Amino acid sequence: MKIKELRIKNNMSQVDLSRKLKYSRTLVSKWEKGEREPNVATLIEIAKLFNVSVDYLVGNNYETKETGQEKIINEVLTEEQQILLDKIKTLDNIQFQQVETFVDKVIALDEEQDKMVKILISEKYKNIDNN
Repeated sequence: MKIKELRIKNNMSQVDLSRKLKYSRTLVSKWEKGEREPNVATLIEIAKLFNVSVDYLVGNNYETKETGQEKIINEVLTEEQQILLDKIKTLDNIQFQQVETFVDKVIALDEEQDKMVKILISEKYKNIDNN
């Protein structure tokens, strides 16, 4: 069973997974150790959560249900960017808007700093030309 592998890949703790599935952390631990097995309904829920097939989850095949868009994202983004994107996907609308506003401010600040640097450089070159 690939529960632990998928949980770690998705930067989740056992507590995070147990809360999402509404089971105890102890039970999640037992699934990961092979001491117990989730029922079929829970396997389906876990598979949906990690966007894999139940077959993949239980080790029957090694294909994920990855769309063309997801394949491109996985090929283009760094691991850190993928982790950030996965975290963003978990935000509710209000949290997403707050993050979007923050990012917009950071970008605007960066653009403003670039302008200031260009102005300072051009002023320095003007002073050099005048000397």
